[in-house]
Amino acid sequence: MRRSGALTSALRSQAIAVALHPGTVVGTPLSKDFTREEDLGSKQGNFTPEQSAGHLLDVISRLGAGSGGSFHAWDGEIKW
Repeated sequence: MRRSGALTSALRSQAIAVALHPGTVVGTPLSKDFTREEDLGSKQGNFTPEQSAGHLLDVISRLGAGSGGSFHAWDGEIKW
């Protein structure tokens, strides 16, 4: 248990909280009323779930300790 406590402390000191916007994910319940499959590739910011997840992973990979409290979309930081 002593080791798990040390690991928890180490991870806690590196944690940050950010808000992420995935873009419009076509074919999901949230966007089904205002998007169509034909929108993929023809409208900026419309993605498949797999594309959206890839973009968010790219955003997350660029975040650092100073990013806490920020808001990021698939294409950059959103000032709030």
